[in-house]
Amino acid sequence: MFRGIRWYDTVFIKILGDPYNILRYDQVLHLFIFMVFTLFAYSVIIHIVGKKTSKIAIGVLAVLAGIGIGALNEIIEFFTVVFFNAGATVGGYYNTALDLVFNFIGALTAVFLAFKFPNNFKEN
Repeated sequence: MFRGIRWYDTVFIKILGDPYNILRYDQVLHLFIFMVFTLFAYSVIIHIVGKKTSKIAIGVLAVLAGIGIGALNEIIEFFTVVFFNAGATVGGYYNTALDLVFNFIGALTAVFLAFKFPNNFKEN
């Protein structure tokens, strides 16, 4: 909390109301973080697979890696709620589903950026 404000609850732009509350700080954070994770996965994949591998296949693998890491994040969040009784600070079903959606959007954005700026991901 900062001066009585929970950043988690902050709505930047009210696109949809309750129970979705899109576009919240938490959702923007998920989009950005999993975009970065996916860009990292993309750069690792592109160096492992080889020049003959389809660009689309590499993009699909990177998106799957990004959303897989996002799912692992949600599992860790779930265990935190269960074992540390943090239920009051973490949202419910809609929050988890929206987190996964924004993780996916972040992963797709990362692959779009990687395709748009391929020189940043050249093989050595």
